[in-house]
Amino acid sequence: MKRIRRNGGARDFLSPEGIAILWGKKDQALIEALGLPQCTPDEFISFKPVTESNIALLRTAGHID
Repeated sequence: MKRIRRNGGARDFLSPEGIAILWGKKDQALIEALGLPQCTPDEFISFKPVTESNIALLRTAGHID
């Protein structure tokens, strides 16, 4: 988990590039709102939004800069 989360993990490096890492356990509603494939609570999915609405969703949720 340390390698994925913020505070020195992958999210810190990918967020400025506009890439979000979503966790099936805590981000399920966001995953569904973005129309991404279903994730189990043990899975992660990366996503780089291209539409303004998806970018806004991820920024509001704090997943991208």
